[in-house]
Amino acid sequence: MSKTTSDQHKSEKYRAGIIIMIILAVFTAIEFSVSQMGNWIVVLLLIALLKAYLVVRDYMHIGKLFSGEGEE
Repeated sequence: MSKTTSDQHKSEKYRAGIIIMIILAVFTAIEFSVSQMGNWIVVLLLIALLKAYLVVRDYMHIGKLFSGEGEE
């Protein structure tokens, strides 16, 4: 892999991480707003599950555990 391709790949990963961080912040603000409205446990649970999915998928790299040795 050339240096330019490697730098582009890193840049794309960094950008994706920032976008996911912003999405998580928005969902947290929505969670806070919903919690102030009353007893909306189901909505809060769904938002929490969605946030957990995003964290596991994008920050914990669980998919790499199930890929082949040289794959990414």
